[in-house]
Amino acid sequence: MDDEEQAKDDDEEEEAGGAGEEGWKVVGWRSLTDDLLELLFARIPLTALVRASAACKVWHSIITSPFFLNLHARLPQRHPWFFLYGVNHLLPARNQGYAFNPDSGKWLILPPSPSPVMNMASLAGADGLLYGMAGLMQCKLFYKLNLMQTEWLETPAMTNSRESPIVGVIKDCSSDAHKLIVAGGIEESEDEGDEMNDVDLLSVEMYDSVSNTWEICPSLPAQLQGCTTRHWMTSAICNSKFYVFDLYEGSISALDLNRKIWSPVKYLRPATTMNYSYLVSCHDQLYLVGLASSEPLGMLCLKVWKIDQLTLEYKELGLMPNSLLFGFDSEEGGKDASFRCVGSGEYIYIFGLGRREEHVIVLCNITSGRVVWHELPRLSTNGHRFDNVVGFCSSLDLRAFL
Repeated sequence: MDDEEQAKDDDEEEEAGGAGEEGWKVVGWRSLTDDLLELLFARIPLTALVRASAACKVWHSIITSPFFLNLHARLPQRHPWFFLYGVNHLLPARNQGYAFNPDSGKWLILPPSPSPVMNMASLAGADGLLYGMAGLMQCKLFYKLNLMQTEWLETPAMTNSRESPIVGVIKDCSSDAHKLIVAGGIEESEDEGDEMNDVDLLSVEMYDSVSNTWEICPSLPAQLQGCTTRHWMTSAICNSKFYVFDLYEGSISALDLNRKIWSPVKYLRPATTMNYSYLVSCHDQLYLVGLASSEPLGMLCLKVWKIDQLTLEYKELGLMPNSLLFGFDSEEGGKDASFRCVGSGEYIYIFGLGRREEHVIVLCNITSGRVVWHELPRLSTNGHRFDNVVGFCSSLDLRAFL
């Protein structure tokens, strides 16, 4: 359709609408200014925005303009995507990535992406990050900010080698710039003459993607000695603070990223019968997701608490229905539920640790201070049983699709 025919159609649309009883007039899309179109486009789901960019030249020029890309990146994304990465240690070619689009409610099977040479057993996920240790003595990281990236990013070598560190990521909404925080994860040598005995086991380093350099930060508090690996601790970044939290004991401390000072170690255990719990950050608010034994029967229950950053006081928000919790039972038929969780925007994703062919993932929507539970569509791995399944969530940048 040429411009003359399109203009005629728009005129007919306006005439057909006319002035109604309230004096409203129906107008075509061509009557909207670029400023109005930018405001409309900034508020539609990401996948719909990608389709809109292919509708016509005018829309494509608006959506791909540097101004709009920066505007879209600065807006808080309420619905982060959830990613799963299945790892096969024996046959790395069978490693597979999956992405869940919360706007469509559907899974995407991602194209195969060759993995770099790294320790696949070290592969782990943090909020907004998939990473693994690599290099001589495992002193650098390979990582992706989301699984839509085709290439793995690589850091230079850190000052210290690390086995299973605690990792967090800080993203710049207006660009691709980001920082990685790596804490602990250093193995203590049992040999008396080993040089590793002089290494600071609590050391913390921060990587800047712009300068491509590492910065030495204040070490973790001494009270956390002995549990500073991702197997014992989880991390969360909230309001310019890097939190570390003991999954089992509940000890918590935060590094102020502006003043470079650690807060005193405190304890956060809303339930005395807590088995373990995860600290997550959503929309600059801390939440705790924990598995506890309820009294007096000792039945397992999974709860969500809202945490006050200043006082660490907590408020219970909700309890996962038993029908969903049973999906996380161990494969051996025991009563223990195994899970991990990650959060961003208005969503907390809770997923099982088993090697099943169908993976159970539950979404906890924390909109307006209340919780609503949904089980995601079952993800079938077509008969593949992975040695490890890594999950993380991330807000996607429009640039990744254009």
